[in-house]
Amino acid sequence: DDAAYKRMLVERIARERQAAQNGTTPTWGAFFDNPEKKVGPNTIAQVLPAFRAWTQSRAAALPDRFVLPYATNNGRHPETTCRSARRLPDQDVTTRAAGSNLASFVPDFTAPGQRVQITGQIAQPGPRDVILLVGRATHPNGNCEYLNVRGGRSDLTPDATGIDYSAAPYVDAIVVAEYPIIPVRNQIASIDYVLDAEQIEFVQTAGAPGDQPGLRGVFVITGDVTRAEKIVYDPQSRQFVRTDPVEADEWLSLLPSDDSPTRDILGLTLGAPLSEVEALAQERIEGAIRHLSPPLSERRVYGNAVGFSAPDRSEILLSIFDDSTEDKRALALMSHRVFEPGTLTVESLKKSLIEKYGTPTVPLADTHMMWGVPPQEVDPYSICGGTRTFNGREAPQMAADLDEEELNQLRSSGAYAVPEWRYYGWPREYASERPEYVERARSFCGPAVVARVQVSDGIVFLTVWLLDTKAAEEAGAKMPEAGAANIDL
Repeated sequence: DDAAYKRMLVERIARERQAAQNGTTPTWGAFFDNPEKKVGPNTIAQVLPAFRAWTQSRAAALPDRFVLPYATNNGRHPETTCRSARRLPDQDVTTRAAGSNLASFVPDFTAPGQRVQITGQIAQPGPRDVILLVGRATHPNGNCEYLNVRGGRSDLTPDATGIDYSAAPYVDAIVVAEYPIIPVRNQIASIDYVLDAEQIEFVQTAGAPGDQPGLRGVFVITGDVTRAEKIVYDPQSRQFVRTDPVEADEWLSLLPSDDSPTRDILGLTLGAPLSEVEALAQERIEGAIRHLSPPLSERRVYGNAVGFSAPDRSEILLSIFDDSTEDKRALALMSHRVFEPGTLTVESLKKSLIEKYGTPTVPLADTHMMWGVPPQEVDPYSICGGTRTFNGREAPQMAADLDEEELNQLRSSGAYAVPEWRYYGWPREYASERPEYVERARSFCGPAVVARVQVSDGIVFLTVWLLDTKAAEEAGAKMPEAGAANIDL
């Protein structure tokens, strides 16, 4: 309406005067031939129709890409002097309509848990989040106006223009996106997010107690962050400077890709029916002895397993399966093999692993190689697999599927060596980890291969795990709950 356009017109005059003084060109070019010309209520009324048409043409030409300046630590943005961009929920804006009634503007939004702070070098994907841009600050001294015309020349005062600036129309904006987590250090003053807007909606709303007079509504903008630009303080020049931007590919590449090659162990993939695992074991392992996990006293994601071992445990093949599926599909697979001295070298074995799985995604110590596991800066506690897979403290006591007589015969002849299940490792369940560690790493988890190569007295030991902790946990969540026990109480 006219009141909103009048406010924008007065702000435009002030902006173009400031640009003229600085010798710069204002955004979208100049509207006034001579912005220094004195204006008053009659002038504003005469210019308003042309300014309305000019503004509407600018709005029609607005790109779908825009920049969201976000000052860190609730400070002022070094270029816009703005401190009104806040992640919701935020206690400082709980009395504003946009902050107190967020569910009405973004019904499907769930605030993330404890927000992660990272100190490394790698930008990481972040959760879906909401940033509020305040059109007019709750407290006048903390405002974030692009231009404060109240301190301008006398012809832009409320008395001269007829506009009560403190009550002039304004809007707030809510920006919904998956914001990357950028390593923040003390010298970073701002992170400017470049977004591609997918949807822009204007929602009319009445002002809440924390809003200033004139609130017309809230823009709800949903988009994708394509770049993050950091502004840092340079102590040598004593100025704020922009550093090299971080492109979306840099943080999105950490997420599991649908285009990743299908991982396998000896041709077996995750989801393989137990019958396929057993058939391969009988084909590969002469005299394979079947080992079973004990009955469960409580529901566990990785609680049901069948392993096949050579009598001298020179080769092991294991499937941890989903017992709720009819064909007992694999949630994790493990192969362990022992190579006698002179059979191969550690170097040749590692080359064979690289030929099969490609370049390891996580360079670690000489004994470990990993594919599909996120960097330690992203998953320092190996929630997605990693070296802790080889900590077998959660491995059950697997027992040979033989009667006592058969087992005694094998033992007495020295033809049976008990497999070292804890040495081979065992996947860790999310429930055994701290929730904040799981929340931080979960989105990075996907199909992974974790290999360990060790040598002792010339004997080379190879253990390879194939697992997908996120998929396994999702399958575990669907496992049926136990029914009531049929006992006398």
